[in-house]
Amino acid sequence: MRAADHIVDLGPGAGEHGGEIVFEGALPALMADGNHSLTSRYLRHELKVSAPRNRREIDPRKMMRFTGARVHNLKNIEVEVRSA
Repeated sequence: MRAADHIVDLGPGAGEHGGEIVFEGALPALMADGNHSLTSRYLRHELKVSAPRNRREIDPRKMMRFTGARVHNLKNIEVEVRSA
C-alpha cells in the first residue's frame, strides 16, 4: 500500500455485505485520523487481529505435501497445504 499511487478501499463488510467504496485516495489520506474505514483503523493500530486461542488438530489425511518442487521460479521448495 505504501508503494501505491491510489488506494480504493471496498466495504464496509465482506462478500454480499461489501462492494461500496468507503475510501479512495492516497495513503496519507487513508491514514488520517478523520478517516473511519475499517482498513485505516487496522493500519493505525486502533484495532488488531488476535490469534485464535485454540488451534485445531491437523488431520494428515486432509493435507497435501509437495517436496523438491523445481519448475519455473521454484527452487527445490517444500510446501504443505492443509484443509479445514
